[in-house]
Amino acid sequence: MGLLEGKVAVVTGGGRGLGRCHALALAAAGARVVVNDLGGGLNGAGDGDAANAVAEEIRDAGGLAGGHPGRRRRWAGGGGEHRAGGGAV
Repeated sequence: MGLLEGKVAVVTGGGRGLGRCHALALAAAGARVVVNDLGGGLNGAGDGDAANAVAEEIRDAGGLAGGHPGRRRRWAGGGGEHRAGGGAV
């Protein structure tokens, strides 16, 4: 059982660089991970591929993760599960 088993971590900027490393480390410690990344390109357009790729990498390693490639003003609270990018977290 990991140190973060049963916990949920939301990692902003989790699609690349240090955010990706943090998302993978949190998942390895047992957390369910929401990988949030706007995926801003050089032209300013968003692309959710980076967030979804890291979430898939975590799932392939046996973890629970979902990619969330956009902005979220308000997160649903009060138990239950939050669906991010089509994956249950």
